[in-house]
Amino acid sequence: MPRIASRCGCVSATMDAERPGSPDAPIPETEITMSATPPPPPAYSTPAPPLNPADEKTWAIVTHITGIFFSFIPSLIVYLVFKGRGPFLEAHAKTALNFHLTTLIAYVAGTILSFVLVGFIVFIVVPILVIVFAIIASVRASAGEYYTYPLSIPFFK
Repeated sequence: MPRIASRCGCVSATMDAERPGSPDAPIPETEITMSATPPPPPAYSTPAPPLNPADEKTWAIVTHITGIFFSFIPSLIVYLVFKGRGPFLEAHAKTALNFHLTTLIAYVAGTILSFVLVGFIVFIVVPILVIVFAIIASVRASAGEYYTYPLSIPFFK
């Protein structure tokens, strides 16, 4: 069997040309066959069960309070994860999402208006409104009442 030197200069050992894995070893031919039957479809999963009223209230409160710190992200996550699992929670998540998207628009408008020296007022007023309205909404949610934020644009109905 012929022996060849390693191609890299860092190894002084010689390799066998017919040994699998060596640089000069022949590439084995593989045959790919298609099966006549298609793979089985993915398993069916049952829809998630509806939340009980206490859990709906808890998640609604969490949605409103976390919106103070993280804007529209918590309400979007709650809306997408718990959609269809309870009308109370879905309504509160939509309401919070609408309000926080409206405040995001207000922040963008305030940034643009800050070039005219008027927009800084938005950065003082909007956070105060967010805190006040989120506390009111969470109190209403804990009482089991539906709540709609004032001044919010209804993006999701």
